[in-house]
Amino acid sequence: MNEDLNFPKQDKPTLYNPPAAGESGILAGECVEGFRINFVIGQGPRSYLHEGEQVTLRRKVAIKVLKRSFVTDVKQITDFLEAGRSCSSLIHPHIVQIYNVISAGDLYFIVSELVQDKCVAELADSGTMQTESVLRLLAEAAAALHQAHSRGIVHGNLAPTNIFYGEETGTRIADFLHDPFAGFGFKTKGWQSKRALFLSPEQLGGGAASIAGDIFSLAANAFLLATGGEPYNEEEIQQFVNGEGGVISPVAHEANPGVPMALSDLLGDMLHPDPLHRPVSMETVSERIDKVVETLRLSNTGDHKLLSKIKSLKEPCRRKYKRLRTDMDVKITPRSTSEKSALMLLSKIENISENGAFINLQNPPPIGTFVTLEFNLTPDGTRVNALGVVRWISRDSDNLGIGVQFLEVSTTSRKHLRHFVDKRMAREIAHALSRTQTHKIILKALVCHWGQDIPLDSLVKSTGTGRALLSKVLADFEKYGLIKLKLNAIECIAPATPGINEALHNMIGC
Repeated sequence: MNEDLNFPKQDKPTLYNPPAAGESGILAGECVEGFRINFVIGQGPRSYLHEGEQVTLRRKVAIKVLKRSFVTDVKQITDFLEAGRSCSSLIHPHIVQIYNVISAGDLYFIVSELVQDKCVAELADSGTMQTESVLRLLAEAAAALHQAHSRGIVHGNLAPTNIFYGEETGTRIADFLHDPFAGFGFKTKGWQSKRALFLSPEQLGGGAASIAGDIFSLAANAFLLATGGEPYNEEEIQQFVNGEGGVISPVAHEANPGVPMALSDLLGDMLHPDPLHRPVSMETVSERIDKVVETLRLSNTGDHKLLSKIKSLKEPCRRKYKRLRTDMDVKITPRSTSEKSALMLLSKIENISENGAFINLQNPPPIGTFVTLEFNLTPDGTRVNALGVVRWISRDSDNLGIGVQFLEVSTTSRKHLRHFVDKRMAREIAHALSRTQTHKIILKALVCHWGQDIPLDSLVKSTGTGRALLSKVLADFEKYGLIKLKLNAIECIAPATPGINEALHNMIGC
């Protein structure tokens, strides 16, 4: 949970270098707002980290205190406190939990759970880590970061002092940046900091924190644990800072022949200097980890007991969102750069669902780019504002565009969006299922028999059609989940939403 430590230049750098107690200007044992602030256990550019105690619960906590030199800077105070508030919403077994954010006079601090495990920096000082443990750390960290990314928050600062690991407790990640669009400005100063070795080339060149950057930084930490060294040396880092090319992905297997090739290949892809050549998301990283684990199991080269502890990201069964074709105008603001220089684009939404949209765009931003969207639902003109992330890109010349997943939509806007999609979808379904006289007869029979079975012979008789034609028409109803075909009958299944039910009733005039 130490922020951004600067490390001394040595022949073999010691990555973990906490300050001496008492440097924060707070007396050990001082009690503020129900929290006893004890000794210093780490520091960063703008804060000290103390071990402390929540007095009423007698619970040990970590207390990050803003340095005295910043307490007159309103922006620093605001950023510091907002970091805690934003990240307090991240509840995950592999993310350090924020308990409270407190202002008391000129004292500002963030209270979180106290992690007793060693950070990656300390673990690296003890030598290389077993492959199975590296994979477990990768899998658990990917799951935690995936949740943060799905809420529009990137870490942006995955230094070796911000990832913790213990064989009994697993992985924990601390110190998320509150601003997913913040840049570091390494182009002008400070790149020599040891943490620069764990930041992506685009961040080192002054770019913004991003999903692709988190993927790079996570792999850099895993590379350190697997091989005992950083993936890129300082000369290569300087090339990144200067925007120079010619640097190739590191090969973990060459640095340590004990690293399996499958893991080495994964780390190499995650550490590619070009973000477009890295895995597109933590979800993809997790899938790759599963393949590495399976390869080790099948080759009998891994410890099966340790491999069984690797629980990668397992997505729950996803709700299937209805997609509606549309032609709505939309304003798009890519947020991969700072907000001041963000460029607003105008385009069209080709299809939309409650969960996202496909937007026609001639020059699509990279996968993982955060975007803000503004559009009006037709015909009532209800305004919707959403924060989203580019999940996929279509490069088909006839269908250029981006698939955007909605991350943050207000409760009211989501309600309007759901109603809009359901209502329009209901009309489309009703129209599709009433285009012929045979469709209309079957539709009327279904509406009168929801939850019941109708014999096929009865439908043949009422429609006056043969079995072959009847089967083709029934396939349309099965497509929308309104029937289930049985041997000699159909089961009538009521629509999932009231809007569709109402539209079907209106279509047959009842």
